[in-house]
Amino acid sequence: MTPSYSRSQNPADVKASVLADAFFNRSFLDPSVKGEFPKELVEILQEEGYMPIIEDGDLTIIKNNTVDIFGVNYYQPRRVKAKEHLPNPESPFMPDRYFDNYIMPGRKMNLHRGWEIYEKESIIFS
Repeated sequence: MTPSYSRSQNPADVKASVLADAFFNRSFLDPSVKGEFPKELVEILQEEGYMPIIEDGDLTIIKNNTVDIFGVNYYQPRRVKAKEHLPNPESPFMPDRYFDNYIMPGRKMNLHRGWEIYEKESIIFS
């Protein structure tokens, strides 16, 4: 699980973070915990023609069988921003069609995890 944070409070950046979160976290968290799929993700999958076939009773089974205990490992956030360029319409369908990754200036990684990224974007391994 990797929380998605927007570059800014600009509505386009916020929407990008909501969509990244829907693809990478809520696609499995919402059905497991809430018993439903994220609305934003369902809309995108329907629009793009990738919505899986749902048989009668499938959604009821998901709704009635949420988890009792849920454990997570959390290592680092995902930072995203609104797309800077329109995606190639011929490119494969991937989540990053809806957002760009954002590298926050001056970010630091925990040295106890083995590496750090400096402002100049050089990576040093220990």
